[in-house]
Parts: sequence; C-alpha cells; structure tokens
Amino acid sequence: SPALLDSVFTVIAFATMALQAAVLLLSVNGHARKYPSFFAYIAISLATTALEGYYRDNREMFRQFYWTDQVALVLILFMIVSSMTYQSMPDDSKIRPLASKALFATLFFALVMPFAIFHNRVLFSDRWFRGTSQFLTFGVGLMTLVFWMALITNKKRDPILVKIALGIGVAIAGEAFAWGLKQLLVRHQTYGNLFDSTTNMIGLGIWCSAFWPKRANADAQGPTTGSPQITE
Repeated sequence: SPALLDSVFTVIAFATMALQAAVLLLSVNGHARKYPSFFAYIAISLATTALEGYYRDNREMFRQFYWTDQVALVLILFMIVSSMTYQSMPDDSKIRPLASKALFATLFFALVMPFAIFHNRVLFSDRWFRGTSQFLTFGVGLMTLVFWMALITNKKRDPILVKIALGIGVAIAGEAFAWGLKQLLVRHQTYGNLFDSTTNMIGLGIWCSAFWPKRANADAQGPTTGSPQITE
C-alpha cells in the first residue's frame, strides 16, 4: 500500500542519514585530511538527504531539488573517482602525467556531453535531468573500472582506497540496475527506487568498514604470555 511504502522509504532515509553521519564521525581520526574530497561528498550527501526529507511534502519543490541534487552528486562523485584514480597510481608511474591530462579531458567530456546528447530536450526539465543522471551514472561506472585497474596495478595499493572503490562500485551498479528496472517497470518506479536506496546503504556500510578503527597491533600489546624473556 502507498502508506506502507512511504513508511519504508522514511525508514530508509533515516538509515541512510545515520550511515552517512557514521562515515563522517569515523573521519575524525585523521582520515578526512587524507581523503578530503570524499568526506566532502559524504557531507553534501547527508545535507541533501535531509533536505529531500524536508521538501517531501511540497511536490514541486521536492521534484526540482531532487533532480538538481541527483545530477550534482553524480557529477561530484565522477570528479572524486577521477581524482582517486590518479591518487591510486604509483608515484613513479610513467603514465601519471598522461593520466592527469586524460582525466581532465574526461571530466570536460562529462560536463559538456549531456548538453550535446540531450539538446532536443527542454533544458533542466525532468527528461533532461533523467537523461543526464543516467549518462553521468554510466560515466562513473566506467571511471570506477579504471579506478580498479589503477589499484590492481599498484603493488602498494591503499587498502582504504580499495574499500572506497568497492563501495562506489556497489552503489553505482545498484543505481544503474535501478535505472533499468524503471525502464522495464514504468508503472512501478518504486521498485527501482527501493533497489537503488538499498544498494546505496550497502555502499555506505562498506565505507563505514573502511574507516572503522583497527585493533591495536600485537606488537603494541607487549610480549605474549609464555614468550621467552632475554635477560643479561
């Protein structure tokens, strides 16, 4: 029933905000300084999720805000994945200078192409936003594959970046699959939205695990019981 679905999405919204807040809280141990753009993205996502809930009762305002923040967030994520791809490359990599230029060109392409591809749609209409969001989601998916390739080829890969890439992959794959569901089930868009929201929460859970404080190393705990003590 509509009332039940509304309750489900309300619970999902609060759970999503809780996970986003958890990722931000886990950044206080210094991770925010190492991955500032990523945590800025999480903070913006938390703010937009809260504002979507605030405008939910105002259908027109919610529609305008929803599409604007969806496109903006995917574009920001595209830029973050691009920068992290560059960051994950070995410092002594010979392709690093070329990769920098290629990533800037890709970002320019992502900014310009929606206006060219969807020129026959009314600018900033629902159809334009929907097409642009799908295009950018596909772009982030491709960039995530490049991100993974950069991580795999780096023998000194950052384990946190690996989990960030995994979380992005799950969230983007879920969003892309959700777009497919919406195309197939035109009269039941809710199922696509539900799938998208669920995979987004899974991605947030992976990011929480990436920044979760690690247990102290065994070396820091002193000698284990029964270990020989050398005396002079």
